[in-house]
Amino acid sequence: MRIPDVVVIGAAEWDVELVDALPSKEGPECDDFGLTIFSTESIKVARSANGRPVSENCMADTFLHEIIHGVSNTYGLGLTENQVSGLAGGLLALFRSNDLDFSDRGDGMACKGSGKGKKKGK
Repeated sequence: MRIPDVVVIGAAEWDVELVDALPSKEGPECDDFGLTIFSTESIKVARSANGRPVSENCMADTFLHEIIHGVSNTYGLGLTENQVSGLAGGLLALFRSNDLDFSDRGDGMACKGSGKGKKKGK
């Protein structure tokens, strides 16, 4: 997965930065994988944690996790850390298992009776 430099959440453009490491508030022996900074609308994703490289799969999960924090804050959802973690892992697995791609830039009518998304034979 390519992690972009900017992601749009609501009406705001959030900066995304890949960083070498993110020291944790929990102590020097534990690094964080990602960080959402609401005041600056920015997301940081670590390339390494606890002195070891972070896998691309873990970085993708972390990126989606931080995006969900941004969405929760932007839309006032109040998701807990456990809910954000569950949604990130579950959605990433769903997207990958089903080869889902939401990048269609067509006419924007997919939800208005265009027939897209219907099961074959239905």
